[in-house]
Order: sequence, then C-alpha cells, then structure tokens
Amino acid sequence: MAYSQITINFNAIPAYGEVLNFTETNRGISLNEIFKQYRAASGETVVPTFDKGRYRKTYHQDDYNDSTKVRYTPFFGVSQDVTLGSLEKTNNLNGTFTIFLYSFNQPLIEDLLDYRPNQWLPFGDLIETSYSNFISENYRGAFNLDYNSNGSFTVTDTNGPELSGLGYVVITANYPNAFFVLNTKTVDATVTINNENSTAAISFAPAILSFVHEKNKPLPSKNIVMSGGSWKVVGKPNFLVSSATAGIAVTTITDGSGTYQEVTGSGAATVTIALTSFYNQESSFLPSDLAGAFSVLENETPFGQIPFTVTISRLSDFVITPYLPGEKAFTLDPKFFEIVSDKSNTYFEFNSVIKTYDFFTHELNEYFIPQKIIVFKGKSKVNIGQIIHRLMRKFEKPNDTFLQYKTASLEITCIEKSIVDDSVVEYGTSPEIPFVAGLSRGFSSFGFLEFNPKPNRVTVNSFAYLNMLIPSENYELRTFKNGNLVESLAIPATADHVVCQKVFFNTYAQGDVIEYVLDLIGENNELAPKKTFIVFPEGNYSNMIVWEDEFLVQKAIECTGTASIDSEVEFQSQKKYEDFVEKLEHLSSSKEVKLFINTGWLLFTDTDTVESLMRSKRAWLIQGDNAIALSPIGKKLPKKDLDQELISFPLEFTINRNYDEETYSF
Repeated sequence: MAYSQITINFNAIPAYGEVLNFTETNRGISLNEIFKQYRAASGETVVPTFDKGRYRKTYHQDDYNDSTKVRYTPFFGVSQDVTLGSLEKTNNLNGTFTIFLYSFNQPLIEDLLDYRPNQWLPFGDLIETSYSNFISENYRGAFNLDYNSNGSFTVTDTNGPELSGLGYVVITANYPNAFFVLNTKTVDATVTINNENSTAAISFAPAILSFVHEKNKPLPSKNIVMSGGSWKVVGKPNFLVSSATAGIAVTTITDGSGTYQEVTGSGAATVTIALTSFYNQESSFLPSDLAGAFSVLENETPFGQIPFTVTISRLSDFVITPYLPGEKAFTLDPKFFEIVSDKSNTYFEFNSVIKTYDFFTHELNEYFIPQKIIVFKGKSKVNIGQIIHRLMRKFEKPNDTFLQYKTASLEITCIEKSIVDDSVVEYGTSPEIPFVAGLSRGFSSFGFLEFNPKPNRVTVNSFAYLNMLIPSENYELRTFKNGNLVESLAIPATADHVVCQKVFFNTYAQGDVIEYVLDLIGENNELAPKKTFIVFPEGNYSNMIVWEDEFLVQKAIECTGTASIDSEVEFQSQKKYEDFVEKLEHLSSSKEVKLFINTGWLLFTDTDTVESLMRSKRAWLIQGDNAIALSPIGKKLPKKDLDQELISFPLEFTINRNYDEETYSF
C-alpha cells in the first residue's frame, strides 16, 4: 500500500473561524488550520474573496417601466444610476418581467420612483456567486508554509469549477507508518483518510500534553486515550504514569535517567500522566523538566511521541482570586481579582481568554481581552464577570429546548513586568473558571437559576420555565401538589449546560400549592432547592409574557388584567403653495405602537419577578405560536406596600414591529 493520505473535498466556502484539525500520531504532529479573512499567523488559511454576484428581481408589468432608474451602490464604491431598460431583462410571458444585474461587494440597490428611494427587499435572489481565488489553493499554500518546510508531505490541489472558489486537496505522507486522525472539522468538507496498514496501527490522542501547575496546589493530570494493537507508553522521571483500565500493566523502571513508569497494553485504554510533588519545589527547573516528550511504542518498536510542556504558575503570589476551585462563578456578582505588589517600578499585563458558546449549536466563540494595569498603593482590582456577561450569546426567541447555553469559561494570565525594560518579574496562569450568567444569590453547587426564589402566582392557563444548573451526577425534578409527590422526572447529567424544563398548570385547581424540588436520585435532602407556585383563580384575560432574565434564560408571567394597544403615527411634512394657496404635504410617516397591560392580582412575593421583567432588555407577548417582540419602557419599579397581600401592576411596552403596517389585536 502507498503511504498514508488525506483527501479534503471542500463542499462550501468555509466561514471565518471554522477549523480543520488533524493529527499525525507517528510523529506527534498537529495539523491545524483556522479559516480567516486574512492570514495574520501560522495555522491560518485565507478564505476565498467574494468577487461578484448575479442578482434578479421580478416586476409586474404594471410597475415596470424601461426608464425607471436603479441605483447601484457597492459598500466601498460610488453609487451610480442606470435604467431598467439598460439591464438584462426576461419577459416571463405571465405579466411579469425579471431584471438581472451583476454587482460587486454585496451591493445595495434601490428603485428610484418619483425620486423616492424604495429599497429592493431583497434585491431578488442571489442566483450566482463568483470568487477571485480557490480554497484548495489557499489551503495547500498555508499547509506547506505551516507544516511542510522539511518536505514531510506531498500536497496537491485541484480547483473546482471556474469562479466557484472550491476544490479539493490531497496530502500524502512521504514516510512510512504515518497515521492520520481527524480531530475537528467544522467546515463543510468531505474528508477521506487512507492510512498505511491502518488495520494494524495503534493510535493515541491527544497529540500534545500541556500541564499548568500552581505551586502547592493539587497536582494536575492528563489522560491519553490509546487504541489498536500492542502498545507501550514510556513515562519520564518526575511524572506518575498509571491506568485504571483492566488488563493494563504498569511497571516501575529505575535506570540512569531516574525512576519512571511504563504502561503496557493492547486495544482501547486510558493512560493517566500526572505531575509529582517534584514540581512543588522552590529551586529552579531545568528546561528538560518543563518540556519534552513521552515515547509510544508498537510491539516494542518506536511508533511516535507525545510532546509535553509544564508551566509553573505562581499566580497566587500576586493575584488573589475571588472564585473557589471547582465552583461555578456568576457574571453579575461584584467580585474582583485583586492584584498586589510591593514594587514601585512594575506594571501588569492582565490577559483574559474568554470562551462563550452559541445557544443550541454550542459553537465556540473565543475572545482575547488584554489589559495593562498599574497598582495604586500596592493594590488594584479587576472585574471580568461583566465583560463575560456582555460577550455571552443570546437566544433568538422563546423556545422549549431542554439544553440552553453552555457555560462560559475564563482563563487569565498575569505577568508583572519592569517599567524600565519590560523584563518579566513574575508570571502566573489560572486554570479555567466556568461562568454562568447572572447573580449567585446563595446558589451552591446546584439548583434553580431564579432571581426571585419566593413563591409565584399562576393560574391553570399559565406556564413557567424551570432553569436549572446541576453537576455531572444523577438528579431528578420532583413535583409536589399540596405536599404530596405526584411526579419524578430524571434530569440528564449536563454539568456544563444550563437546562430548562417548561411546566404547565392546566391539571391543577385553584388553591393548589405546586412545589418543584431538585435533588439527587434516591436522596431526600431537606435543603434541596425548591421553587413554589400557587394556583390563583382564572382572570377575565390571559396573556403570557416571556422575557430574558438576569441569567440570560427565559422567564414567564401570566397577565390576567386588561390590555390595550396604542398606536401613534407621526408625519414628516412640508408646506407648499398651489395657486397661491398654502397646502400641507406629508412626505413620510412613522408609527410607534405601545402595549399597556395589567398583571392582574399577584402575590406580594411576585414583586421581584415584575422588577426582573421591567429591567429586561428583551421580552415577547405570546399569542398561540407567535411571539411578538417587546421592549419594556416602564420608568417606575413596583412600589412595595406592606399593608397589601395582593397587588397588581400596570406594565408598558413598545412593540417591535416586523414592518410599519403591521397591526395587532387580542
């Protein structure tokens, strides 16, 4: 058989930020390319440039005139006017005409009717696209620059159809026993890997190990997943190599290099490599202590290597973190990293790597936030939570999806440098800190994400969202009616996601007290988190409002009071004279639509819920399967009258219409 080979056939132009990552396990080479608009560093491939597109728009014959002008405006060009009659035209023989136009740089095109621009919405369909280069050429060029300086691979590319920007790439190893593994593929491409002797070869992942250790803190470990035939992982002194997989042999070796472990096995297994207390010492470390490689053998024959790096962090010596190890942090908590120094001639580079994820797709979004800080009187404080909150993604509209967002994470690197020559004085890196949107408000390790933990009013027409955060253990949601258990629902273990359970109250009756309890399966903890609802009589009206709360998840309240819609039309006008008579001419109009709605009778304990709604940036009025977008505009928060047990609040919203002419009714 020929040497190992990868074929990549691009089916679509990659989007910015998409990734294609392979590992060649024999030599421990990571082959990673991120697709970018511009190549600013190694490991980046430029996406082909959009050149032009062919657009079309269909006119009815009553609206069509050859002399009608069309304005073409590129983003980076000067607008120009042409007539419809000068453009490519097709008579559809059904009373309509279709106009075609080539445009560059994503044009904005307008009809010029009676000198009133009327945007083509959209300017027909984009029916053809063309690109000035090919992704296959760009990927081959980037791959050769990044990974082929020594000629280890033969890389060829074949371009796709003219102007398509597509094509395919073939990467062939120029040495025996190469073994390619596809790790990550977010691009739309068909990848085929043909490995030499792939049926007999062993494999391992990951290809590289990186340890970050802060002195006198728990020693970190990393796992290696092995597979294939007979294999051996050879450790190094000052590392502990082990395996909990049955049938795997661990042998301690002492020779001239020191004492280390060898792990021998076959088939699938997990090998754990951990730092030892050697890395807690005060003395300086040799370069060989901080970087090297573990050897992997197949049938006692060298097969590959796993490079490693060790970073000794002393972050706690000069950065005090407010977050406890292993616990979730909350973005809106007023907590600060405190930087301390007794030096007068230094400054700090406080660099944050923030990872957030899209709702539902959970696509990674990574941000690098650099800051330079000078301490005052030996101290300075930095809050990152608010930044993370703003960077976290939002859901588009109300939904019933169980998995909501994936928790964000923060990793900081703090470097103290000399003001005189920028030399490094101290350096430290934190482990990843997981972040949840909102306020902790007494939240421990699991529970409901609730701004208002007190009882809420509902009716049989209401629904509610129970947003939960749980560790990777087996939890269940128990439902109690008037103190009696009526249902238990197992919650899948999702330690890194916020989950949502939508609940209804149509099976209950007026006066029922409904309590939801979140607890470990098989346990009955008195302090388990609870959420309580009290069923009120039905009102004359029932309108559900859903909003995005402080935790960036959904909350709901039923308004049982009266509602009204107020539309206000504003004109832009001018005065003109005809036959010496002054007349008013309307040039344009705009409309603002407001919703006025009363909550109906609530519990006093619902006040915080109403405040959360009034503070929200996004809300929706639910009407059947439709969700009407709202913006709260109330200027006064609810008054708290301790003499009242039942209260109601008037609410005011602006309706965010899809178009000016849209109307609404209840």
